[in-house]
Amino acid sequence: MDNCQRSKYRLVERGLEALEKGLAADCKFLVGEEKEEIAACKALLAIASPVFEKQFYGSIAEKDPVELLDIEPDAFKKLLQYIYTHRVDIISSEEALELIKVAHKYWLSDLIEICVVYYLDNLKEDDIKGLCDILNISVLYDLDFKDMVVRRAQQNTDLLLKSKEFVDLSVDGVICIVQRGQLNVSNEMELIDAAVLWATARSEEKDTSLSGKSVKSVLVETGVFKHLRFLTLTNDQLKLVNILSDEEMKATKYSIYSGSDLPPPVSICSISKPRNFKSFLKNIQSEEVRCKRSILEVSQPGIIGERFEVCGKTGPYNLIDVKICSQMTNTTPENYAAYEEELEVEIIRLKEQITGFRCNYVNDHIIATGYFKGRVKYNDIITVPLDLKLGVSGFHRVTEGDKFKIQVTFHKVGKYPAYQANTSPKIFNVSKSKGIVVEINYTS
Repeated sequence: MDNCQRSKYRLVERGLEALEKGLAADCKFLVGEEKEEIAACKALLAIASPVFEKQFYGSIAEKDPVELLDIEPDAFKKLLQYIYTHRVDIISSEEALELIKVAHKYWLSDLIEICVVYYLDNLKEDDIKGLCDILNISVLYDLDFKDMVVRRAQQNTDLLLKSKEFVDLSVDGVICIVQRGQLNVSNEMELIDAAVLWATARSEEKDTSLSGKSVKSVLVETGVFKHLRFLTLTNDQLKLVNILSDEEMKATKYSIYSGSDLPPPVSICSISKPRNFKSFLKNIQSEEVRCKRSILEVSQPGIIGERFEVCGKTGPYNLIDVKICSQMTNTTPENYAAYEEELEVEIIRLKEQITGFRCNYVNDHIIATGYFKGRVKYNDIITVPLDLKLGVSGFHRVTEGDKFKIQVTFHKVGKYPAYQANTSPKIFNVSKSKGIVVEINYTS
């Protein structure tokens, strides 16, 4: 390992050691109901989080020690671990949820993404309670990664609507579901029935603004009613609906039978197209098979990470470079424009972490880095050279099944295209999550 790599790896270790030993600590927190005392360095916290910066260096700085009675001590310690080392070891879904709350409080979006990805990776298909938990948190905090969670809900709508957990969803959580055009339901009646049960539960709650109100009123006031597609129902299904007024029922029947636009009143949804889950499922399968991804839009400098696995070969190998898609533009191929690009790449070995009967993979150490800065064409491929030989003293020998994470730091704002299957890596299978890595080259 060269000096640059050694210094980076040691810096992580030294950061963790500083946290554990309280080195350079100049502030204290009393965390949780038991007021556990945790020490940290103000400067490091302020650099990582604007909330800490205002807390310690703002016009009205808080006095030491700072009380955080609404935060779990373990979650706060994980937050500090991330700030000190840019690494975090999450050991359970429950811990990920708690850490999302703390990371949101201190505006650490990168840490939130790590937690959301971990949670979804470890969420079982039939764990509807877990799905509702992450959905409620995502909409409550309006997370940037909310779509990842809602997408999982779209795939499991049939199970979600039949569960008792759906009745306990927040208003925003239900809205996130009913406003989607593609849901895994047989027909709209399943969604309407579930919405009625949900509204009934809201009206029966005590000491809320919806207490004692009719089911129809709850649905209207929360905004759920306007997303229910009554125009997709059959005549037999429509007979089972009891939340439409006579005028609304008459208008609905008129529109269904005549095929014309919906006449007044316009209080009900005018969409007559069923929830097209087959189309949604086809898109998912297309992504899984062809590796097509939606556009990755970088609105501010940030980090994107994706996992990959060595397959079909043994090592050691020299990593040469990583090929990454450049930004997109609508100009024609013969007239590609150029722009200034800047990218950093880190390849991190992952190690197994056994929790109960579940095996997770967490960051171990950096084994290669690369840096690129210069003018490149839009709609092109950028080659980022790597500088480390795998297999030094047998320590980094690559064998089939070894797992790594490639982390790309973007310094420019723009849109990057989807990863395409016809440019698949030579010996590495890049994951089918979001990312723009095209190829990882090597020599024996």
